[in-house]
Amino acid sequence: MSYPNQQQQQSGYPQQQQQQQQQQGYPQHQSGYPQQGYPQQGYPQQNQGGYPVQPPQQHQYNPYSQQTSSPPPPPTTNNISSAPPTTNSALNPSVQQISPPQSMTNNTGVYSQPPPTTNQQQQQQSPSKSQPPTQPINNNMGGYPQQSSQPPTTQQYQGGYPQQTSYSQQPQTNSLSPNQPPITNNTSAPPQPTGYPQQTPQPTGYSQPPMTNNTGYQQTTNTSQPPMNNYQQYSPNQPSTSNMYQQPQQQPQQPQQPQQPQQPQQYQYNQQPYGQPQQPQQQPQQPYGQQQWNSNPVPGLQNLSLGPNNQQQQQQQPPQQYGQPQQQYGQPPFVGQQQPPPPQQPWQPQQPPQQPNQQQIEDNRINMSKVPSPTAILEQFNTYIYKTNSDVSPPPSTVQQLVIDQQNASPNFIRSTLYTIPENEDTLNLIHIPFAIHVQPLAYNGIAGEVPVIRTPGGPIQCKRCHSYINPFNPFTNGGKYFTCRFCEFENQVPQEYFSATLPNGQRTDYEQRPELQRGSYDFIKTEANAAQVPGYVFVIEISQVTINSGIVENIINAIRRILNERYDSVPAKVGIITYDTEVHFWSFKPTYAYPQMKVLTADNVFVPVNDGFLVDYRESKQLMDFFFDNFKTFFKRPQPSNQPFAFGAAVQAAAMSLEKIGGRVFTFNTTLPKGSPGAIAKRAEKSIQPSPNGSQFYKTVATECVAKNVSVDLFVIPTEICDVPSYAQLATATGGHINLYNNYSAEVHSELLTSDIIHYVTMEFGFNATSKVRSSRGITVSAHYGNITEDNGLIQMAGVTSDKSITSVLKYDDKLKPKSKAYIQFAMIYTNIKGETRIRIHNLRLSVDSALTNLFKDSDLDSITTYFARVASKEVLTTTPTTVRSNTVDKGVDLLASYRKNCASDKKATQLILPEGIKLMPIYILSMMKTPCFRLSPDISQDLRYFYLNLYTSSAPSRIIPLIYPRTYPIHNLLPGDGYKHPNYDHIVLPSFIRLSADQISQNGIYIHEDGRQIMVWIQQFAATNYLRDLFGIESTFGYTNSKLSQLYHSLNGQNEYHQRIEAIIASITQLRGYKDRPVIFVVQGDPVDAHLRLQFHEDKGVDSVSYIDFLCQIHKQIQNKLSQNDYQQTAAALLMANTY
Repeated sequence: MSYPNQQQQQSGYPQQQQQQQQQQGYPQHQSGYPQQGYPQQGYPQQNQGGYPVQPPQQHQYNPYSQQTSSPPPPPTTNNISSAPPTTNSALNPSVQQISPPQSMTNNTGVYSQPPPTTNQQQQQQSPSKSQPPTQPINNNMGGYPQQSSQPPTTQQYQGGYPQQTSYSQQPQTNSLSPNQPPITNNTSAPPQPTGYPQQTPQPTGYSQPPMTNNTGYQQTTNTSQPPMNNYQQYSPNQPSTSNMYQQPQQQPQQPQQPQQPQQPQQYQYNQQPYGQPQQPQQQPQQPYGQQQWNSNPVPGLQNLSLGPNNQQQQQQQPPQQYGQPQQQYGQPPFVGQQQPPPPQQPWQPQQPPQQPNQQQIEDNRINMSKVPSPTAILEQFNTYIYKTNSDVSPPPSTVQQLVIDQQNASPNFIRSTLYTIPENEDTLNLIHIPFAIHVQPLAYNGIAGEVPVIRTPGGPIQCKRCHSYINPFNPFTNGGKYFTCRFCEFENQVPQEYFSATLPNGQRTDYEQRPELQRGSYDFIKTEANAAQVPGYVFVIEISQVTINSGIVENIINAIRRILNERYDSVPAKVGIITYDTEVHFWSFKPTYAYPQMKVLTADNVFVPVNDGFLVDYRESKQLMDFFFDNFKTFFKRPQPSNQPFAFGAAVQAAAMSLEKIGGRVFTFNTTLPKGSPGAIAKRAEKSIQPSPNGSQFYKTVATECVAKNVSVDLFVIPTEICDVPSYAQLATATGGHINLYNNYSAEVHSELLTSDIIHYVTMEFGFNATSKVRSSRGITVSAHYGNITEDNGLIQMAGVTSDKSITSVLKYDDKLKPKSKAYIQFAMIYTNIKGETRIRIHNLRLSVDSALTNLFKDSDLDSITTYFARVASKEVLTTTPTTVRSNTVDKGVDLLASYRKNCASDKKATQLILPEGIKLMPIYILSMMKTPCFRLSPDISQDLRYFYLNLYTSSAPSRIIPLIYPRTYPIHNLLPGDGYKHPNYDHIVLPSFIRLSADQISQNGIYIHEDGRQIMVWIQQFAATNYLRDLFGIESTFGYTNSKLSQLYHSLNGQNEYHQRIEAIIASITQLRGYKDRPVIFVVQGDPVDAHLRLQFHEDKGVDSVSYIDFLCQIHKQIQNKLSQNDYQQTAAALLMANTY
C-alpha cells in the first residue's frame, strides 16, 4: 500500500500542479538526465528524520544547480489515511487555499486572470480530454511529446532522452525513495506505523537491484504501471511556460494518483572539457514574440506587466516558502519564477494564505525570463545568410553573418536606421525614429571578400545632371542606348564605348561582365598608380625616463620593426622617425650614410631640417634602420624626467610640415601633459572635456593645416598623469585620425595590447585626400553629418580615412514620396590609396516606401538607431552637462516607444510595457550606454577617459559601438559539442552563447571570454576546474600567476589538446568578427585590478550611481504612461530625476 502523504513529501510537485500538467497534456516523464542513470553518489541526502531532502522545484530544469532545502516538520499525529487524497475542496480545503491564481500567456506577455469560482465553471472541461499545449508538438521547439490514448511506449528521439506517452487518465503508480525497498501494490498490507523509521543511506558504490529504470532508480514490482517523472525536458529554445500556477481543475470523484519520486537535482555531472553536451548554467532568456497566438492583431508586441496595483500579477508570484530552493551565487535568479508552496498536509494546522508584502510585490513585479535580453534575442541571428536584395532588414551588426552582395551594398559598408521609410516628414516625426545612414567606406568585409575594382576607358559613367555614378538601379531603355538616372530621373545617352544591347527583359547582354550593374559596392580606378602620389608615414615618439624604463619605447620600436618586416606591403614606401624630449630629433636613414644621423631642432624654431633621407624606403635603408632599432637605448642614455617641458606641439607641427607635399599619416606617442612651447597646456583642476582655453588654439591651427596638407594624425596616449586629451584631440578628430588611450597603463597587461594596436592602425586600409558626397532620390536630402570629418559646401572632407572610420549622414524630406515606391541613396568617395592610385568608392542603397506604421517599426534597425543616439549624445556632451545629455537620450527612446504604444498597440492595457519586435533591446542599450565612462556622473573618471569614449561614439561603426555599450561574455567551461568547431554548413567557427551582464550569471568555477569590441580577455574565476586549467595552461591552479606568465603558458601549448584548439578557434573568430586580423588575449584572475574593472561591466545590475535594468524598465514605463496621458510636467521631472540615478 502506498502512503499518499509520504509520497507527497517525496514528490517535488504539489498535487495540484501534477494534476494540472496531466490535464494540460504534459507527460510525466521527461528527464534531462542521460540514459545510463545516476552514479550511486547522486542519490538525495536524508535528514535526521529520515525524510529525503526535496530537490528544487525549478520549472526549467538545470542539471548543474546545487540547491539545498530543509525538510518539513515531522507529522504530529498517528492518524494517517491510507486512501489517496482527492482534489475536492470539501475533502481537502487546503488545496484550494494555497493554489495561486491562473495565468495565461500570449505573444504580448503575461496576463493575469482570476481562477474560476464555482464548481460548475471548473467542471466545464471533461477530465478525459487533455488540454493541447500552446506550442507545436514534436517540433523540437516546445519539448513536449504528444499525448496518446495508446499504452505508453518508450521512444528515442534527437535529444537522446526517452520520450514517453501517457494515458489521458493516469494509472496508479508507486513512489519510492532511491533508498527504500520496493513496495508492492498489495492493498491488504498493513499501513506504516506512525513515525517513519530512520533510513540509512546506502554507501557509495553498492550494487543496484536488477529492476531499475533508465534513471537508475529502483522500480516497483508492479510492471504493468509505466514509470513516471515530474520533470520537464530542458531545451535552450524552449519558451518558459507561464501557466505553471494555473488553478487545477476540480474533479470531485476522480482520486488523486500518487506520484513517482523526483529526480534528485543535487547531483552534478563531472564536467568534461569536451564531449557530452552540457546545459548552460543560466536560465535561457526567452525573446519576446516567440509564442504564436492568433488573438493579437498587431505583430511584434512585447509586453511586461508592470502595474503595482495588479493584484493578480502579485498573487502569481508567491513568496518563497519553507523547503524551497535558495538562490546561490552564480545561479540564475528566481525573480518572477518562484515556485508555489508545498501542499497543506493533513497533520498540519490549516493556515490562511499568506499575502505578499510591498517589498515582495516590488521584487516580483517582473518575470526575468520575459525581460528582453541580448543573449536570447541575438542568438537567433547566428549563422545568418543575408542577401542584400531581400525584402527583410539586415541582421544585427554584431553577429556572425555571411552577406551576399546583390545590388544593395552590404550592411558592413552602409546601414540605415529605416529600411522602410514613410511617405512624408509628418509621419517620420510621428514615429520618432531618426532617419540616418551610417557609412563605413573602407570597412573590412569579412569572408565576403574585397569589393570589385573596375577600370573603364574614359572613366566611370555618370549622370550628366546630378553626376551620380552608374549603379544597378538604373534601367536601360531604347535597346540599351539610354539609361535613366534614379536620383534625378534624367535620361542619359550611353557612351559608345559603354554601349551593349539589351535583352527583352531590359537586361544588358554584358550584365555578367559588369560588376557595377550587379553589386552594391565597387571601386572605379580614376588614375593609375603614381609614385609622386605615394603618401608618407611618420612616427613621433616621446623619449623620457618613463617611456625608456617601462619599456614603452621598446614596444613601439618592436611594433614598427614587425610592420616593416612582416607587413611591408601594407605601408607606403616612405617612412620617417622623429623622437622628442625638450627638443625635436629628426632621424635620417639615407642609404649612403654609414650610421643613422640625428638632426636636433629647438622647440622655438620649427622647420624640417632634413630634406633628403628623412622619408625612406625600408628595403633600401634596412641596415641603418635596423641599427637604430637595435641600439636606440645607446642614443638616449640619460633620458629626461617627465616633469620637464616636452616639445610635443613642436614635434607634431614639424612632422606635419614634412608631409605637406605628399600627405600621409602621423603617429604620435606621449605619456605626459604637453608643457613645452609651442602648444603648452596648463594643468587644470577641473575635470572638463572642453578644450583648455590656453594652448588648444595652437592645436586647432595645426589641425587645420593638416587637413589642407592631407595629413591625418593618430594619437597614442599612455598617461602617467592627466594629459588633458580634449585640448589637443582636434589633431585626430579634424583630420580623420584615431585616439587610443591606455588608462592605468601596466606593462604586465598593456604591452602586448599597445604593440597590437600599433600594428593594426598602421597596416589597416587607408585613403588620404578623401572627398565624399551623399546623393539621394527626389524627395530626400541630406541635412547633417557626424564623424571625424570637415564639411565644405555639402562635401565631406577628410585628410585621411581608414577601414575603422564611420560617417553618419542625417536625411530629411523636401517633398512627399510616392506610396509603395522606392527611394535610392548613393555614397561616393574619391581618395588616394597608399600605392598612389586614385579611386572612387561607391555604395548604393535602396529603401522601400510605405505608409503603414507597423511596417516602419518592423523594418527599423536597432543598431543604427543606437549608434545615432550615441553620435548625438557625444556631440551634446561637449556643450552641456552629462545630466542633461542623459535625460535627452532617454527621452528620445521614450518618445519612440510611446509612439509605438500609441499608434500600434493602443488597445493594450496601460499596466503593460509594450515593446516593438525590432527594437525591444533599446532600453538595455540606452541604460548600458549611460553607464559607460563618457556619460557617467562619477567624479572619479578623468577627462582623458571620457573623451576617449566620446571619440569612439563619434567615429566608430555600429559593429564596434554595440559591443562597447553591451560587452559580450562567453562561458567556455561548459561548451556545447559544436562550439569551437567549424560549422557543418557555413564557413565560420561556432561561438558559444554569451550570458547576460549580471553578477548572478558568473559562476565561481567558470572561465569566460570577455570582449567589448576592442579587447579580448580570458576571465578565470577563483575555483576554476583543474581539467580546464590543465588543458589551457598546463597548470593545476592560477594562484601566483600573472597575465604575462599565463600568456606564455597559453601560447606554449599551441593547440596540443582539443580543448585548447577550440578556445583558440573561438578567440580567432571573435577577432575576425570585430574587424581585426590579430588581437592579444589578456588573462585575468581574481584579485587582479582588471578583475575589478570587469565586475563594473554588469550593466543589468544596480551600481553605486546607477539603477538596475528592471528599475530602468519601470521608469521607462512610467514615462511612457506620462507621455500618453500628456502630463508633460511629471514626465520632465521624472526624466531629470532618473538621469541622476542611472
